[in-house]
Order: sequence, then structure tokens, then C-alpha cells
Amino acid sequence: MANTYTIFAVDDDGIDLSILKYVLEDQPYSLNCFSSPQDCLSVLETTTPDLLLTDVIMSKDNGFSFCQRIKQNPKFQHLPVVFMSDLDNLEDIMAGYQSGGSYCIAKPFEAKNIIAIIDVAIENYQKSKRIERKIQYSNAKPHRFSASSYLDDLLKFFQGLAYIRTFDQLAQHTFQLTQKLELPSSLIFHTYSEDYYYRDDGIDRPLEKKLMLSFRESLADKNYHHSSTKFLDREPLILASFDKSSLLVRNVPEPTKKTIKNLLVTIGNCLELCIGNLCHQFELKQGKSNHMQALLTDSEDEVLSINKKFKTHEKKVLNMMNKLMLEISNMANTFDLKDTQQQMLSDTIERQMSLLLEIYSQGTDIQKSFTQLLQGFTYYKKTS
Repeated sequence: MANTYTIFAVDDDGIDLSILKYVLEDQPYSLNCFSSPQDCLSVLETTTPDLLLTDVIMSKDNGFSFCQRIKQNPKFQHLPVVFMSDLDNLEDIMAGYQSGGSYCIAKPFEAKNIIAIIDVAIENYQKSKRIERKIQYSNAKPHRFSASSYLDDLLKFFQGLAYIRTFDQLAQHTFQLTQKLELPSSLIFHTYSEDYYYRDDGIDRPLEKKLMLSFRESLADKNYHHSSTKFLDREPLILASFDKSSLLVRNVPEPTKKTIKNLLVTIGNCLELCIGNLCHQFELKQGKSNHMQALLTDSEDEVLSINKKFKTHEKKVLNMMNKLMLEISNMANTFDLKDTQQQMLSDTIERQMSLLLEIYSQGTDIQKSFTQLLQGFTYYKKTS
């Protein structure tokens, strides 16, 4: 980063603040440390930082209530807040998210981890400021929730699902609907191998992702079946968890919650079918790929065997040619031939050797083709 960014750090533990100073001293950051939230609030009246780091458990206050007070000021609505604590249970994650935090990092922190989080947080903050005017979401703005207002949008959403071929396409298609309905949202598609996390504004929110996955894990711990929708309804969000997806809506006005939940069930059921289809297509594709890999391996082994036999044969032919030349030359020296006879014999030998050499050169060309074929097998095995 070329610019110098301002970071505020709040912690009543002087040792942790000293570690932060040491870790960030060679980074393009201007670090301001405070031993209490109150001291920081006083400076915030005149200075706006690019990032706020705060401990969660402090003697005079806690990080969640401190963050909440800051976020009440519209000026700090998008200010990224990093909790210097490993939020490892659903209630703590929910409290951090509700207060306005976006990131967390466990103590004692490693230098590379804290620097990486700060870099990402500030980059996202700059991005959010650039697109702030484009975002049409607002708590004061009424959501479009009446049957007549969103049925057409839902119909287009259903029709568009037939053309979806990837998870990225499915996420973007879903966000087209939620944005039309003025529902700021995030998605996670759950597959056997990976969880795919998407945000409608493209801004990464690690704490939000952690909340969505933690809620899903809590349902698994309680042996809930995913055949029915489970909701986490906590201001300012609604999180709907399905078998193959999780859908979170931010900044939900109280009067519209029931309608939004019904809408999320409808969208979620559609996503379930589409994700199941995409997973099935992926498994078929993977099966074909595995079959192709096996064919390539078998074919490569066969070509290697043929190539090895050809090289052995090539050496034998070359040895025979050299031996034949030597025997003919020795035999010619034992005959009492005239000059013309000697010349005729030499010409005959040269013609026959030319034919043998031509055959040999053709064999060399075949050997080069084998080498290229083997290189092709190696490439396709890596890329298929």
C-alpha cells in the first residue's frame, strides 16, 4: 500500500499494545494506542481512522459495547472493526456481528496474521467507500414486500435457474433478485468438499462467514435435520439455513421480517434444487475426468512400452549397419578387383546403405513422434 493509513488500537493490556507497535513499525500504518475505550472515543470526535482494533474483555468496558457506541455514529458506519479475540462460539460471534464488527483475530497474534487481516480490512474499507454511493440499501428505505411487487421478480428468478451452470452464476443470479428487492445479502453454498461464500457487494466479511458457519454447526450439534429451514433471527439480520445453502439478509426492518422469512424459504428451496443439480453435474464430470485419467494412464503405459521396444530395435539396426559395412569392406579387400569393379561395388554398397539410412531416419522420426505423444499425455493428465 502506497498511502499511510491510520489505525486505532484499544486494549487495557500494555504488553499487547507493545507487541502491536513492534509488529506494525515497518508497515505503512500510523498506529495510535489507547488503554481504554473512553480515551479512544475522545479522539474519535476529531479524527477518523481507517481501522479500529479493540480487545473484547477489558476492565472498564467490553469491545462489543464499545463498537456498538461507535457504530451509532453514521460517520463510522463502514469503519472496519477487528476484535482482538478468538470468537469461538455462536453467541460471541453473534454479539460481535451485531455490534458492527467484521473481523476477529486470536491472541497471542502472529505478525503475518495480524498484518494480513489489517491489509484486507483496509482494502475492503477503501472499496466500501468507493461503492457507497452505488449501494441503494438503507434502514429508512421501505422494502418492497407485497405480493404484487415481487412476484414478477421471483418468476424471472425461477426461469433464469434453467441457465445456471456454475456456483458463481447461481450466486450472481440470486443477488440480482435480492438487490431488486433491496435485501442486502450474503450466501454460502455447502458442498461435500467446500463452502462457497458470496457477498452481494463483493466486500469480504470474515465475521459474517464465521457466524453463518457457526449457526450451521450449532444445528448439527443439536441433531437438527436440514429438511426444514432453520432461522437465526437477531437484529439486524435474518439467517436462513438449508441443507445445501445458507442465506443471510442484513438490515432487516422489523415489520417485514415475516414476509422476508417466507421469501427466503422460497428462494432457499430453489437454491437447494439447483445446488443439488450442480453437484450432480460436477460428480458426473469428475467421474468422466477420472475415467479419462485412467485411459490416459493406460495409453501412456502402452506408448512407453512401444517406445522402449523401438529404441532397443533402433540400436540393433544401427549396430547391424555398422557391422555390415565393416564386413563388406574387409571382403572387398580380399578380392583382386579391377578399378572399374571396385567402383561398381562401392556404388552398390553406397546405394544400399543410403536405403538403410533412409529407413533408419524414418525410424528416428517415429521416435520423435513418440516423444511428442508422451509429452501430450503428461500435459493432458495434469490439466484434465
